[in-house]
Amino acid sequence: MAGIAAILCTNGAPADDLRLARMVDKMDYRAPDGAIYSSLGPVALCQLAQNTDGTEALAAPHVCPDKRFTLVFDGYLLNTPELRADLSSHNQVCRDMSDAEVVLQGFRKWGEALFPKLEGEFSFVIWDAAKRRIICARDHFGMRPLTFHWDGRVLLVASDIAAIVAALDRKPEVNTGYLAEHLANEWYTQDETAWQGVMKLAPAHQLSLEIGDTKPRVRQYWQLPTEVSILYAREEEYFEHYREMLDDLVCRTSRTNRALAIEVSGGLDSSAIFCLADRAIKNGRLPAHSLHGFTLAGIEDDISDERQYSGAVAEHTGRVLAAAELFQPGLDWFLDQSASDATPPFPPNAVMNTGIHRAIRDANCRVALTGHGGDHWLNGGNNQLLEALSLHHWSAGLRSIAADRRDFGFSYAARKGVRQTAAWLLPESVKTAVKRITARDPDGPMADDLEANYWLSPSAQEDLAHRKDAYDRRLSNSSPSARQKIARWLDPYTVLAMEMVNLQSARHGFEYRHPMLSRRFMEFSTTTPEYLRRRGKLRKYIHREALKGILPETVRLRRDKAFFDTTFYDLHRATRLVCEKEMTMPPLSGLVSQNRVASLFNRHGKTDIDSGAIWELWGAFASATFALQSRDH
Repeated sequence: MAGIAAILCTNGAPADDLRLARMVDKMDYRAPDGAIYSSLGPVALCQLAQNTDGTEALAAPHVCPDKRFTLVFDGYLLNTPELRADLSSHNQVCRDMSDAEVVLQGFRKWGEALFPKLEGEFSFVIWDAAKRRIICARDHFGMRPLTFHWDGRVLLVASDIAAIVAALDRKPEVNTGYLAEHLANEWYTQDETAWQGVMKLAPAHQLSLEIGDTKPRVRQYWQLPTEVSILYAREEEYFEHYREMLDDLVCRTSRTNRALAIEVSGGLDSSAIFCLADRAIKNGRLPAHSLHGFTLAGIEDDISDERQYSGAVAEHTGRVLAAAELFQPGLDWFLDQSASDATPPFPPNAVMNTGIHRAIRDANCRVALTGHGGDHWLNGGNNQLLEALSLHHWSAGLRSIAADRRDFGFSYAARKGVRQTAAWLLPESVKTAVKRITARDPDGPMADDLEANYWLSPSAQEDLAHRKDAYDRRLSNSSPSARQKIARWLDPYTVLAMEMVNLQSARHGFEYRHPMLSRRFMEFSTTTPEYLRRRGKLRKYIHREALKGILPETVRLRRDKAFFDTTFYDLHRATRLVCEKEMTMPPLSGLVSQNRVASLFNRHGKTDIDSGAIWELWGAFASATFALQSRDH
């Protein structure tokens, strides 16, 4: 399934089918296999269908036999067999093999208690005719979009932001606080969009609204576990657990009745996905009947060129990888994309794989796997020693110190050892006092002028500070180790990036799936010791060790990483011209100092992607473009 849309009138009036049609028309690319409407008095729903595995017989909302529940569903489930077995043990019968039917029957049996049981990538809407209530839910990491708008009388729900905007009688106001996050490259909110009142349901959240209610009720249904609970005596047991888990996730995400596509950058993560899929299909364990690999050519002799590594994967598996050129469109492409999707324009490195998307479409694939999530959940934090001491894993603590000494020198290892040992030994009250004493003076000089967001107006800086405080409060009650894990999960930009990925793949007629962003993968990462992921400078230690013999050694031992700074540089002059014009007009004139934005371009226009202001400069252009498009919309 590829998209959903719904309208609920809480005053009991019939839902406006024409508004629903406007939403669906804006998402027509999500319905290569049809779109079927269901009008049920105060609610109207539409299922936009894209059949990926042959189980979705009709592009229609799923309705239970007694007509009480109607479901529209986007996505897929990873634990379908287990849920089917559980339902069968309760004499709950699924009428077909689709995941949507499992969700419908699960909701009939367990109600909202179903939601924490679901593993996969999904968003859905259920209409409960008996309670005259609509219920929406979104997966644990926000990999399938769900957008809504509530005006006090009518609730609009859709996969895409543009669909919501198209259904409104007039365009919303610009959300200047959200644009301030773009301008500063500081991300604090998961549930807002660039339009006031057009909201996103946050990951692992559900929304419900009944006829007669004054506002939707939104609550979280799942919490990321952070306590280390998977403990083995030997490291080899962790490696075996990890290898078996990742292999199983690759097989479960590969369910398709067409050829399976996999993006292979040559990095550790996507290469592992491809090599495991190759091994599984050769052993007859992969649900897909055939396998295609796609890689990005990059620019020769540039840091974006990974052909050495993708070539090693091709040789190792005996398969040909179809290479696509780096997609580097001109400025007009980004202006058109912003207008079409009703969002700030996507950054250049988010669209550079368009050539791969076209190749996947042309190969008639409906499902593509990626290695997204590896950097997020395998790089590890820097508190390995503290955690090892807390777990009384003395040998692991010594190995961490030895790795730091080898890679960073004795002085660094000694300072870190003393600091983290003290953090383990000192009582909480003393640690709190030390933090207060050593905290940086907020009025003192900044180590980096980018930290100060000097190009933002005082009001924008104040708004940003309030957003940061709200975000920090969500983390404040957690331990330092748990805080790092929860911050990875709550990272707003990662959710935004996943929405960009989803929208682009949908426009090319297929869906991405992400084994390394599955709930099981995340939970393994957060409930196993941190020293398994980082050793000195070496990241992804457990991944490298577990995949010996599966990954080519050239890839398994690589320490470098590709960067795509060049995708930004060619647009530098054109983006600056847009900013210079738009920054003089509201709403941006109230968010920035035009002279200081010019200074930002002058000082940081050619620095690299990690140390300079590439993201802040793109944020300025993205905000300027969105402000322009919002007037012309």
